[in-house]
Amino acid sequence: MAIAPVSSPAPNVPPPVDPLRQAFGQLTNALQSGDLSAAQSACASLSQAAGGDPNSPFAQALSQIGDALQSSDIGKAQAALATLQQQMQAMKSVHHHHGHHHASGSDPSQSTRGPASTSSDPTASTSPANLVDVTA
Repeated sequence: MAIAPVSSPAPNVPPPVDPLRQAFGQLTNALQSGDLSAAQSACASLSQAAGGDPNSPFAQALSQIGDALQSSDIGKAQAALATLQQQMQAMKSVHHHHGHHHASGSDPSQSTRGPASTSSDPTASTSPANLVDVTA
C-alpha cells in the first residue's frame, strides 16, 4: 500500500512576486507598447508600491514619468524610464561592487594573521590565544 506524501510541493507554483517588481514590469511593458492608459495605471501602482522618500532619485524619476504620462507624452515617459533603468543598473553595480569590496576587505585580515602563524618563533602559534586573552 503506497501513501503519497502530504507535504509535496506543487511543481507549477511560481515563487511570490514582489509588488514593486511587478508594477515596474507593467510600467515598462505599457510604455514599450505605447499604451498610455496602462502606463498611467502602472505608474500609479508603482508609486504606491514604492512608497518611501519622495525626494529619492527613484521617486523623482517616477514623478517625471507620471508627469509625462499626464501630458500624454509617451516619448518623454519612455526617456524618463530609460534614465531610471540606467540609475537602477548603476545602483546594482555599486551594491555589487560594495559586496565584492567587503569580501576583499576580509582578505587583508586573514593575511595579517597568516604571518603570525607562519612565523618561526615557537610562541607565535599561541599568539592568537594570547590576543584573545588580552582582549577578553
